[in-house]
Amino acid sequence: MNLWTIQEASFYDKLEAEGYIQSIDFNLSKDSFGADFLPQYKWLGRQMVLRGISRKPICPIWAWYKYDGAHKKPDLRRSVHMPRGTKSVSIEFEAENKMVVLSQFEMWVWILHGGYLPCNDQENTAIEKLKDAGKLSVSRIRRSWSRMFDLTFGYEDFWGSLDERWIQACVPEIHIDQVRKVQKFAAK
Repeated sequence: MNLWTIQEASFYDKLEAEGYIQSIDFNLSKDSFGADFLPQYKWLGRQMVLRGISRKPICPIWAWYKYDGAHKKPDLRRSVHMPRGTKSVSIEFEAENKMVVLSQFEMWVWILHGGYLPCNDQENTAIEKLKDAGKLSVSRIRRSWSRMFDLTFGYEDFWGSLDERWIQACVPEIHIDQVRKVQKFAAK
């Protein structure tokens, strides 16, 4: 599977020097994503264990499978990748399918904010009523999160058409022999 990851330049320097780079332990990376998102990242780490991709919950290396609705390299001219002026790299690499977890990017953002992933408008309305009444449990919300791994999930009126969705990839590590192309850039 062909993927692209966008990282700070030091990420590639380490990959080149050591021959591989691994995801980091949550205890080492909690400052990277903030305490507010720690439960969601730990949940994702457990999903990677359940899928046989890692032996322990980790903070994954993020990559793109579909960017802006197409299987293509991310547009590095966009300002969303890194803080302005950051010395960065886009790394195109090949990963074994069995070592990748794909998910819908928009749904991950929803999850980061503690949202429930509804199947349709009716379920969304019912969930909103439970939430307003203080009867929506965290466990029910989290059970809905696994829906983001189904790349055909989500009603079009809310999530957009399937062919326009952004698909992200999580991998536990990248080896230098997986790298196909590296492009250095300064984030805009």
